[in-house]
Amino acid sequence: MEIKSCKNPIWNFAMVLTLLGVVVLVIPTRTEAQNFSPFSDFQAMSLDQLKTLQVKLTYVGVQTRPTPSRAFTSPFHTFDPDAFVPFRRSGISYSNDDIQIRTFTASPGELKAVIDNVAMLPNVTAGGVATNIYLSFALLNTSGGTKAFEAVLNKADTSDLFAQLRLALQSNKEGLKELSGMACPLDLLEPARPVDVTTNVTVALGGVRLNRTTQRFVGTVTAKNNSVQGIAGPVSVVFDLSGNVRLVNADGTTCGTSPVGRGFINLPLTGNALPPSGSAQANLEFENPDLEPIKATTKVLAGPGAR
Repeated sequence: MEIKSCKNPIWNFAMVLTLLGVVVLVIPTRTEAQNFSPFSDFQAMSLDQLKTLQVKLTYVGVQTRPTPSRAFTSPFHTFDPDAFVPFRRSGISYSNDDIQIRTFTASPGELKAVIDNVAMLPNVTAGGVATNIYLSFALLNTSGGTKAFEAVLNKADTSDLFAQLRLALQSNKEGLKELSGMACPLDLLEPARPVDVTTNVTVALGGVRLNRTTQRFVGTVTAKNNSVQGIAGPVSVVFDLSGNVRLVNADGTTCGTSPVGRGFINLPLTGNALPPSGSAQANLEFENPDLEPIKATTKVLAGPGAR
């Protein structure tokens, strides 16, 4: 019997043994991730170079349901999930990247703040893979040649990372919203909790009407401090809406306070406080597909911490 040659020597050997009646299990060789760059390379990047920086957060721990990854880059660039694929480490599941990645943008200045803040976390900047893996923090930039960095962190270091990301993105409404959306199911919320000041504040909805261009309802919420003391911010109005109505422009969704899963709006404040007898107003936008009356039970939370 003639055995034709194949370029793969392992496959040739398997064919010979198979013909001899031996069952062979051929295990393909797993490819390792490409080489990573040190974190210091990203610290050295200029604001112009940071315009193409991409940052990705992927949950890689044990899970019973998908946890969408979060990623961000500057408004001058488009996030490219495929660019991270060659840098996946063997033995770690990046399945959440393949299911869904929620993205937002950050200015080059905010991206620099991210790098500077993370630089204060030696367990993160060291890169590598921790024991009891929980989250992948990955950076990638193609400015002047592709550079990539990844730290696969445990839960404690992940919590420290999220604290620094919140500080770096504190003026980025959409970014904070996405971080909170990831932190909630992963139990990574900041430890502080706001104070319920509902009994000291009068809340009124006004001017609710249909915007025929967007087919959404718009209006305002006004909150007045009825107490003799100022209320320290942030001050948030939480909406418990009836029916199929949804607050579209919410600053976030409650997770650290009850009831959970309710949209809230942070009021614009002067000096980060609502003074005695003072008022603050914010715009509202609702989705109301059933065109039902918009009714809401509200709660007012004040001070730092997870809503």
